[in-house]
Amino acid sequence: MDEEGWYSVTPEEIAIKQAQRCRGKVVIDCFSGVGGNTIQFAKVCSSVVAIDIDPMKTAFAMNNAKVYGVANRIDFVTGDFMQLAPCLKGDVLFLSPPWGGPTYSKVESYKLDMLLPRDGYSLFQTALSITPNIIMFLPKNVDLAQLEELAWLSSPPLTLEIEESCVGGEIKAITAYFKSNPTLSSRVDSLTHESHNMTKSMKLKKRSRLKKGIKSTIKKENGSSHKYWIQRYDLFSRYDQGIEMDEEGWYSVTPEVIAIKQAQRCRGKVVIDCFSGVGGNTIQFAKVCSSVVAIDIDPVKVELAMNNAMVYGVANCVDFVIGDFIQLAPSLKGDVVFLSPPWGGPMYRDVESYKLEMLQPRDGYSLFQIAQSITPNIIMFLPRNVDLAQVEELAWLSSPPLTLEIEENFVGGRMKAVTAYFSCNAV
Repeated sequence: MDEEGWYSVTPEEIAIKQAQRCRGKVVIDCFSGVGGNTIQFAKVCSSVVAIDIDPMKTAFAMNNAKVYGVANRIDFVTGDFMQLAPCLKGDVLFLSPPWGGPTYSKVESYKLDMLLPRDGYSLFQTALSITPNIIMFLPKNVDLAQLEELAWLSSPPLTLEIEESCVGGEIKAITAYFKSNPTLSSRVDSLTHESHNMTKSMKLKKRSRLKKGIKSTIKKENGSSHKYWIQRYDLFSRYDQGIEMDEEGWYSVTPEVIAIKQAQRCRGKVVIDCFSGVGGNTIQFAKVCSSVVAIDIDPVKVELAMNNAMVYGVANCVDFVIGDFIQLAPSLKGDVVFLSPPWGGPMYRDVESYKLEMLQPRDGYSLFQIAQSITPNIIMFLPRNVDLAQVEELAWLSSPPLTLEIEENFVGGRMKAVTAYFSCNAV
C-alpha cells in the first residue's frame, strides 16, 4: 500500500458485505485505490472495472488482486472517472472518493462538498449517467440529509438505504445504497445486466510513475554495449532526450520512419494501437490523429510508453490503457485498428516463410477477426518474410471482402518489415 492506502482502504469486513449486495453483477469501482473493494467485488461479481487516476495505485491494486487470486477477473484502468464516465456501462457503480484525509473525523457534520476530486453532488450526477444503482461509501459523520437529497432530487426519485458499516462493533463509515426500483430487495438482484463497455477514451493521467517494484524490472539497456545500440536513432530520433525501453522494446519497436508513414495514413482518425509496447507507433499516431488509444497488457511497457510520449510532447493526446486487447475488444470503438502483435522475438528471421500462426498471443487469423469486430479498417505490421498469400487470404475471406494494399518498409535502403492496409475504402 501507499501512504494514502493505509487510511483510505475499505476494511475487508465492510468490503465483503458491500460486494455481496452486487453478486453476479457488472460493477464499476470508480476510485479503486489499492484494491480493497475491487478484490471483494471480483470474488462474487460477473465483471469488475477498477478505475484510478494514479498509476501507482493501479499497480498496487493489481499486485494485491494477484495475492487474492482474482487479478484475471478485473479490468484495471488508469484514468479519470469523470472523463471516462460517458463511455462506461455497468450494473452497479461504486463510489468511494477521497474524503480529504483523516481530518474528516474532526468536523461535526461532513458535507458532500468536501469529497474529492469533485463535490458529492457532481460525482453522483456523473454516476447517474451510467446507472441509477449506486453505492456510496462515506464518512460516519456524513450529513444524512444531503444523502436523502441526492435520492429524491433524482429523476425519477431513487430509493435509498443507509447502512452503518461497522468493524469490531464500532461504526467506521456509512454505506448508502441507491436504487431505481422501489420493489428491489436489499440486494441488487434485479439489476439489468449489461456487459461493461471499456472505451476509446480511457484517460491515463501523467501522474507519479509506477511503483518502484515494477520500475525496478525495467531493463533500460541504455549503454553503448547493447547490440541494438547503433539503431537507437532509427527507433527514436529523440533518443538522447530521455527515451526509455525494456529489452523487448529494442528489437520490437517500429522504426520511426516507418511509424511516421503508417500514421500519415490515419490522419484525423481515431486509432486503436492494440499492442502499443514502448510507444513507437503511438507517438506518431498522436501527432496526426484525432484520438489514440494505446493498449498493452504489460504495465511496465505502458509506463515506458508514457515516458516516451512525454519526451515527444504528445502524452496528453494519448489514452493509455493497461489491459488485454483481446478482452477489451468487444467494448472498443475506433476508425482504424493498428495490429503490431509480438512476432516471437528476433528468431522470426530464421524461418523462410513466416506464418500468421506464429504471431502472439494469438494466431494472426484470430487477431484479425477480433479487430474486424471493431472496424474493417485494419493495419497490420508484419515481418518482411511473412507469407503474403496468408495476408491476402485475410482480405478475401472477410465478408464482404476487403481491399488490401501491401507496403514494403525500408530503413536506410534495407527492407525491415511489411505493412498490410485493409479497408472497405482505402485507409
